[in-house]
Amino acid sequence: MKTIAEYLDEAKEKHKIKSDSELGRTLGASKQSVSDWRVSRSKPDDYACIRLAELVGVNPLEIIAASHIEREADPERAKWWADFSKRHGIKALSVSLIGTSLAFQYSNLALLQSVPSLYIMLS
Repeated sequence: MKTIAEYLDEAKEKHKIKSDSELGRTLGASKQSVSDWRVSRSKPDDYACIRLAELVGVNPLEIIAASHIEREADPERAKWWADFSKRHGIKALSVSLIGTSLAFQYSNLALLQSVPSLYIMLS
């Protein structure tokens, strides 16, 4: 699992954001907040995690879990968050694949419906 700092760097790179200050504005947070998240003084709240997930294109639960893992002092609870992330990451993937499959099948159905029908009458 990536760290919050790695997700921040990925968002900056993907969207050509040059500074933590600009990233903070994009996430609805301050430059100081982003800097604090990098050095583990604090961690992003769930809103900022979801915004960050939208920027990097991952399941928001992945970043929320990473944030909780990094801030959690109790090793058992940190392990629970890591397991939670794995369990829900797999579910999100399977739901995504099912949705893609259904969309593909529907698009084929729509294509077939647009083909004119040919009726043959036998006497």
